[in-house]
Amino acid sequence: MGGNAFPIPAKRLSTAQLALLSKHAQTAVAPFFERVEPLRDVRCKSDHGDLDLICGWDHPKAWNWKGEDRGVFGGGNGMGGTIKVGDEAEARAGGAEGESEADKEKRELRVWCFDIARAAKAKEWVRRGPEISLAVPCSVFGEAASEHAENPEAFYQLDLPLVPPFSLDFMLLTVSYSTTFLILARALRCISYSLTLQMTGLIIRHPAYPGLPGIDLRLTSSADEICAYFGLDRARWEAGFDNEEQVWEWLATVEEGGKLEGAYKRMVRPKAVRQKGHKNKAGALDGFVTFLRGTKHGEGWESMTPSGAGGDRTATPVPTPVDTSLPPLSPSTMTTMSTSPPLTPQSGTPGTSVQSSADMIDPENPIPLDCRAEAALERWGKREAYDALLAERKAAAIPIAASQKKRQESKQKALEEARRKLEEEEEKAMGGSLAAAVEAIRI
Repeated sequence: MGGNAFPIPAKRLSTAQLALLSKHAQTAVAPFFERVEPLRDVRCKSDHGDLDLICGWDHPKAWNWKGEDRGVFGGGNGMGGTIKVGDEAEARAGGAEGESEADKEKRELRVWCFDIARAAKAKEWVRRGPEISLAVPCSVFGEAASEHAENPEAFYQLDLPLVPPFSLDFMLLTVSYSTTFLILARALRCISYSLTLQMTGLIIRHPAYPGLPGIDLRLTSSADEICAYFGLDRARWEAGFDNEEQVWEWLATVEEGGKLEGAYKRMVRPKAVRQKGHKNKAGALDGFVTFLRGTKHGEGWESMTPSGAGGDRTATPVPTPVDTSLPPLSPSTMTTMSTSPPLTPQSGTPGTSVQSSADMIDPENPIPLDCRAEAALERWGKREAYDALLAERKAAAIPIAASQKKRQESKQKALEEARRKLEEEEEKAMGGSLAAAVEAIRI
């Protein structure tokens, strides 16, 4: 997205050119997908970097595609280009005898991408994961692109993000209007650290045991359900917006005492949205936060306690550190326990810990979800599914915990043996010194 998928930047589009490209593209690519929808933008926007069409496609492996692949049409609509997957191996579009199933799958995918590009009259395509970008020559649109007649290489960029059909409306809602996704994702962090907003759904992402894969569980991919959860007016969104401020007004108009109201109270605190290394994101959030401070959500924000963490939390020691890349904003469980290393027997100074309790896995005591994540499980009827995943993690944790305990006991035994030997040596040294002193007195 943004018109920079190819080595040469795409020509920007006026609103009229965007409408023309959208009509052409939807007609061209519709036969390849179950449903196609253009991302929405504010009506006042007059300049566009590219056109984004969300494509609902029911393919079991598409969402795990990795790497980059690209192709260019040669003379006579031939196929060329290379594929980059894993070890950067190159593969041509044509098949070969004895090819592996994986190579066959890659080749068929390339042919499919070329078919889509040909239908859209594109001269080149690039695929990065489950998203295809097409370079559609401006000349395809005749008089509408006459200003580019002197540059036959000029093209418009068409992006086709591929999503499961059941997630299409969710992505359309959360990704349209530029900053919507970023704002809702940050607000969700204020609601619960264990809830994560993805472009295709709301999930629980929770590390139940340190050192083991976290639990990922999809709660919903319904646009209506996520609007109800946040307390947003879906009908108002459907009507569209003239400018960004109207989008912000829609996001800020939430029910009294609702989840977003509490989240916004945290977001307006000084420095609550600063992110090092994410200047563009921080800038977009700053604009919305400045807007919020002028609404009821920002009343008295100047006197609020500055917070880089974005909210008050109940300190409950757990055996994993908190990820600080995004502020831990939920009022519950993810606080680090700090432990001091033991004293070495030689010097009485801090030494290497045998193994602190904060590093140990306790299969019977997983890190608990916070209350709002628990409520989300109940809201979407996912308790049984979550408990099943938790049971899997517990089964994996049991042998690890046993191994940790065995290592700890072994190290503790070695430490005690070293301490015993040290004490014996000290006793012998003291005995020798005493004997020498007695002998000196006798002489």
